[in-house]
Amino acid sequence: MGNPIKYTSRTFNTIMADFNADALLADKPEWSKRMAAGVGDVLSVWQDAAANQAFLRTAFTRRAVEDLCQWIDYVMSGRSTSLGSVMFDLSPDAALPVTVSAANLVAVQSSSGKRFEARAALAASISTEATLYTAWAVATGIITVASAFTSGEKVRLSTSGVLPAGLSASVDYFAIYLSSTTVKLAASRAEALAGTAVAFTDQGSGTHTMTRLSRAVVCYQQQSVDSYSLGQSDGLTAFQSFNIGQVGLIRDTLTVTINGVVWTRVDSLIYSLPSDTHYRLVFNTDLSAQIEFGDGTYGAIPGAYDVYAGYAYGGGSDSNVSGLNQITVYGGSDSALTGCFNTTTFVGGGDEETLDHAKRYAPMLLKARDRFVTDDDGVALVQNYGGVMQCKINRNVYGILSCQVLGIAAGGGDAGSALRALIETYLIERSVLDDVDVHFDASTITPENVTASIKLLSGYTWASVSAYASLAFKLFFSEVGFEIKSVFDSSGISDAVTLINTVFGTAFVEADHPSIQKIVGQWDQIGVRQYGDTIELSDINTFVQGGVNGIDYFTMTAPTLPLACGADEITTSGTVTLVQL
Repeated sequence: MGNPIKYTSRTFNTIMADFNADALLADKPEWSKRMAAGVGDVLSVWQDAAANQAFLRTAFTRRAVEDLCQWIDYVMSGRSTSLGSVMFDLSPDAALPVTVSAANLVAVQSSSGKRFEARAALAASISTEATLYTAWAVATGIITVASAFTSGEKVRLSTSGVLPAGLSASVDYFAIYLSSTTVKLAASRAEALAGTAVAFTDQGSGTHTMTRLSRAVVCYQQQSVDSYSLGQSDGLTAFQSFNIGQVGLIRDTLTVTINGVVWTRVDSLIYSLPSDTHYRLVFNTDLSAQIEFGDGTYGAIPGAYDVYAGYAYGGGSDSNVSGLNQITVYGGSDSALTGCFNTTTFVGGGDEETLDHAKRYAPMLLKARDRFVTDDDGVALVQNYGGVMQCKINRNVYGILSCQVLGIAAGGGDAGSALRALIETYLIERSVLDDVDVHFDASTITPENVTASIKLLSGYTWASVSAYASLAFKLFFSEVGFEIKSVFDSSGISDAVTLINTVFGTAFVEADHPSIQKIVGQWDQIGVRQYGDTIELSDINTFVQGGVNGIDYFTMTAPTLPLACGADEITTSGTVTLVQL
């Protein structure tokens, strides 16, 4: 008696057909045949899934992609966190110079409760600006100075003679930046940022001194965790691993200590010697993490001691802060500090690396071999560094063996000076002889305001079309398109819509998903915005009219097309004004 199921039969219907075609089985109970066919169908699906999981291009779970990437020495990154500049206010009574520990350089955003912490101590010495009374212009309130101030920076006044009338030596004032050599003074930080100056009615006499009471510190959105024991090594077992249950661990903050020795994190143990105190950090499917040690050949086996880990967690796309003076609560305990505020936006925060991103860049980084030689090498290295979702490299902009690096931060906008400086150093260290002239420049991100008139197809209402049409125009010009498309390809429409709502301040819900999915799908036809694009009307027609149901045609009066961007320029979405024809 032969097998009644053909080797080519792999679905419920084909297996049932084989049963019914067999004379011995055709009259058997229907329930038994259905059960056997169902089991065969499920086993076939599992077989296909197992085959797909064996190849990077077709793998579909995070753990499978992570495991495959590890074979080519690529570690999928966890969240990146945002960074920016915070001004901390010194107490007028503080005895300078003073050193404030990193643990006390903490600023909190009251609206979200998120912490922004420094990673290095602040050494604050006395900083003053001395000016002759003639530098104080009564008519305009402008003060000529020798060095630049930051708007919102706190100062106190003193003089060798008499202060200008209307100003006091016992009052906090706040600088209003006008230029690198001119400022005004305001009575509060809010007024300084709004540009509202205090008036003085005469110049006074003598030399007037402004004592600076604010210091700028680079901070990161993170919550620090003191070192604690993850468990004990047995001193014998090869490739021991220890789990860290915290989701959102920021890899650059992790410190592993064993018997008083700080171990070094490496991307791969393949180059580690038997005595090297190295470990790897690997992110699990549930986005927790684990540290892995060597086997005595590739990296040392830890001795029989407790394994201690200290780290910070946080980050993600919601760690970015788009406005100034939004992080205003001092969260430390040093009496030398009295307040704080952010003087820059916080950028660079991004979510865990998507599967699509890893599939695209893991082979590129393998080809680069951690070296910056070609444009593709540089793009792969920047993408893997974290915090930058889209990158372009322009060759020889500053001469032979130079390059201009451009990047869009996770969540949109320029990558910010602090993150650009870190990545610039990172690329130089991987360039030929560490000597390529790398400039990670600020991007020219140009808002494009849209004014358009739309004719609807019969049967559609303006209320049912206008919101999607407005979104389509915003997506078309947005510099975040690359990131949204990547999230959509890897995680689906639900996560893409969540990101869209975050970027554009919209409130789309599950019922909107089919319509937005059609719009996002149009990027397959025209591509997302890139640096140096030339935008034609046909591109907008394809994206908007092809993506939004109910549009018969539309006309645009702004922007003027074709629109040609410079080599360092990319568009971003501005205002969208739509009217119905």
